Amino acid sequence: MIQLLSEYVVNCLVKKEAICESEKKKYFYGCDVIIYTILSTFGLLLFGCIMGRALESLVCIIVFYTNQSSGGGFHASSHNKCFLTMIAGLSIYILLLSIDMNLLFIIITGIFSLCILFSFPLVLHARKQYLMKFKDNLIKHSKKVVIFEIIIYAILFLFSLSHLLKIYTISLWISAISRISAVVITCIR
Repeated sequence: MIQLLSEYVVNCLVKKEAICESEKKKYFYGCDVIIYTILSTFGLLLFGCIMGRALESLVCIIVFYTNQSSGGGFHASSHNKCFLTMIAGLSIYILLLSIDMNLLFIIITGIFSLCILFSFPLVLHARKQYLMKFKDNLIKHSKKVVIFEIIIYAILFLFSLSHLLKIYTISLWISAISRISAVVITCIR
């Protein structure tokens, strides 16, 4: 469905001469990614609403997408596998939210997650190797994102917003697990 819609959009752009026929493949890939991202995000938010955790799911999606787009992480081999992995991750996230956790545990594991994201600022997917020439800038950007997340973390802690701190921490766990998974997979290859 996504491929058909992407092909339709790109073919319309070619017919209207908005893009060149020779660049069709690039635009198809970009259109495919955009459509998938919109649909999967909607699906994740819908799942979060059905589970009664709309706000929490939104926070998780924002934190995860931010870390994934700034520094990379696990990439499934297809859109279906990606969506199933994200639904599984969101399900675990929602389950973890229902578990009573000690504030000290939340803080320690949150700091540990931030350290992982900072220590492994960039893991490029095999399809993104063309970005290697921008590696230094991408690493700087990713580290700035993590520093911003540290500031948010400190604010939540200083204002004793323990429920939001828990939501944010578990979102960071999911992001750190994705990043570490990508590091391990990259090392195995």
